[in-house]
Amino acid sequence: MICWPKPESREIADVQPDLTNRRARCFYHGKNSTHKCQSHYRTQSKTICKAEEPSDVDLPFFEYKLDKEYDIFYCGCHGWD
Repeated sequence: MICWPKPESREIADVQPDLTNRRARCFYHGKNSTHKCQSHYRTQSKTICKAEEPSDVDLPFFEYKLDKEYDIFYCGCHGWD
């Protein structure tokens, strides 16, 4: 999931997207997992990630998805190492 080393992950947008009224979901949102959730976001469960936040370029590993209903980010539910 982590975007590095995708070349576009190192590109900085010339113009920031308008994120008004947009929501971002964790990459693992809705997926069942055997990992102990390590997310610090308030919408979590023990086995299924439910992390959803207002879209913000400061969310970890945030990706704006112009053609999708939700943007994505990583909430930390599978750890940070």
